[in-house]
Amino acid sequence: MGSCDITFVSIGGIAGKNSKAEFQAPCRTTKYPREIPPLPWYRGTLPQMAMAGFLPFSAIYIELYYIFASVWGHRIYTIYSILFIVFIILLIVTAFITVALTYFQLAAEDHEWWWRSFLCGGSTGLFIYGYCLYYYYARVPCCFVLCAPHISLDKVRVKIRLFIFCPLDWNMLPARMCVSYDG
Repeated sequence: MGSCDITFVSIGGIAGKNSKAEFQAPCRTTKYPREIPPLPWYRGTLPQMAMAGFLPFSAIYIELYYIFASVWGHRIYTIYSILFIVFIILLIVTAFITVALTYFQLAAEDHEWWWRSFLCGGSTGLFIYGYCLYYYYARVPCCFVLCAPHISLDKVRVKIRLFIFCPLDWNMLPARMCVSYDG
């Protein structure tokens, strides 16, 4: 998939550079930039990350309890089909929330939408990591010296991967849907 993207971007860039057509703006433009209105507090990075992370996390909270109970509580986890369904629900809810919040940012003319859309999709991983820490310290009767390396190394790697790779596919959807042209 990545090699196809690089190939098509290269071909499109060469074709666009070599075309001699004059750019015709689809609407009338002015030479003077318009002032961008300030955003309210709830449109900031942290409130949007909190909302975008909490909604998908609330969809998978119960399943996380059973997974952590099987990892640290010596219980057997046997309902893998439900786990797969919950994983699909996590992907769908995170995708919808990320696209919706990115749309709201673009509608409010927020010019810093790209990083915030990435952080909104990845904030679910922060909520999962926070719940992992809570479950470990509040519910697991384990010696800190024996169990601390397990949580500090393994879970951090998993949450970083979830934070980075979870929002990559659907936060690029708004970038493909709208074209920014500085002419």
